Amino acid sequence: MSGESKLTSALLRTTDEVEPGQNTAAGLLAVSDLLRSQSLLARRFTDPALRTAGRQAVAAKVFTGKVETAALQVLQAVVAEPYNSGAELCDALDDAAVRLLWRRAAGDSAWVRDDLARLIVAVEGNAELATALNEQSYPVNARIALSARLLGAKANETSKALAELAITRQARGFVRALQHYLDIGADLRNALRATITTAIPLDEPRLAQLVAQLRRIYGAEIDPLLKIDSQVIGGVRAEIAGEVIDGSMATRVAEAKQEIGQQGILV
Repeated sequence: MSGESKLTSALLRTTDEVEPGQNTAAGLLAVSDLLRSQSLLARRFTDPALRTAGRQAVAAKVFTGKVETAALQVLQAVVAEPYNSGAELCDALDDAAVRLLWRRAAGDSAWVRDDLARLIVAVEGNAELATALNEQSYPVNARIALSARLLGAKANETSKALAELAITRQARGFVRALQHYLDIGADLRNALRATITTAIPLDEPRLAQLVAQLRRIYGAEIDPLLKIDSQVIGGVRAEIAGEVIDGSMATRVAEAKQEIGQQGILV
């Protein structure tokens, strides 16, 4: 999973063992919102002087009956971990909630991936949209409505929920948050997210061939996010697992120019 994730192996086990109800993820997000607004309570759960059992007892006392049993189980696992700040603890709650949203969407996960990929491409390709969705001085409800319009009426409900979460959690920025959520979904499937950029759209056979090659290289399932960039001439650029595979003519020309420039020849 992405290095930004706050889910330890223990938290992953607990999050994947519980049976998520309709409001399990929402319950965890509500707890996260509360702790973000109540710094003293958040400190109780991150105080290194308070033993694990003590933190879990506080969680049980405060949230039993307020959230679903499954949400309380995950919360107990979250507060058992050490954190440097309340913000880190809340990030762990958010990541657990996102993972549970993906699990609830199980049969529709490909639909959700497609929705979020389209949204990312649309926002990255339009500076005005990016500004509108990231500008915290704009009303939150207006930004949520904008993301819903961009997704369209046929978007999956989980896609809408994740887009809304990306707006209300501004630390990463809208697109980075969506990419992070895609990473969580990919990790749940033991897959890797690959951003594949070409000058023109790939047809299905060529895309399938490329994905198969990446699968062989990395030994994992691949979730492709497709982008079009006219600067990628005669090749494909793939970003995956922190690495870049670039076979484009544009890159080779740029590298050649740099090498010639270093030799003192003007280009």
